[in-house]
Amino acid sequence: MSTCVICGLTMYQVRRCKLTVGFHKFPTEPVQRQAWVDFCAGGGVLDDSTKVSGSICSDHFEEECFRGDGKRVSEPGKRHVLNDGAVPTIWEGALQRKLEQRVARMQQRIEQKSMVESQKKFLPMLVKAEKVCRICAFEDTLHDLTLGQNADHGRKFSSLTAIEIDATAPWLCEGCLARLNDAYDFVQACVEAENRRKSLLVETLVIKREEDEMHEEPMVEARDEPAGQNQAEDHSEF
Repeated sequence: MSTCVICGLTMYQVRRCKLTVGFHKFPTEPVQRQAWVDFCAGGGVLDDSTKVSGSICSDHFEEECFRGDGKRVSEPGKRHVLNDGAVPTIWEGALQRKLEQRVARMQQRIEQKSMVESQKKFLPMLVKAEKVCRICAFEDTLHDLTLGQNADHGRKFSSLTAIEIDATAPWLCEGCLARLNDAYDFVQACVEAENRRKSLLVETLVIKREEDEMHEEPMVEARDEPAGQNQAEDHSEF
């Protein structure tokens, strides 16, 4: 892939950014080639590989170095062709500055996006928490449990969860409020059933204890006394 030995512009960047720029290999004519080498050597970018396969993009040549309409062509498929003997003279071209500015803007947008995403991830949802149901976090018809008309719901919530209702996200949506009431009714039914069970158990134990006490009482038997003794007692009374 072609790469400019001066500014580092690549063919990939040209295609990606839709730039109207071409790449020109070092000429074979000795005098012209030496002029190119001298220009590159002035910037310290020339090495052995550059001498063999290097190229320079058209952004480093003056307009008069090109045949036809110049280097800023927009017609599809039209090539940037240098005039014979053309030598690069522009070290930092306008296209290079434009590309650097574009890359800088892209990098800035990436950093800003990354910063925003990082803040969204780590910052608490202070604003959103004030506008959604505290259970399901959905925005719906919300009921403020701190208001007087919802005091019964707040009492049920605290009874089930042992959480006191305060001013921090006190809202419940219709669905969660219905589930709260159902849960409270179920718990109350469980408590009432347990109380009835205990009451019946106590009654059963009392009855059983009374029955046991009745069976433990001694039986009193009537004894038959002799007839003579009874008559003597009767005469003595007279």
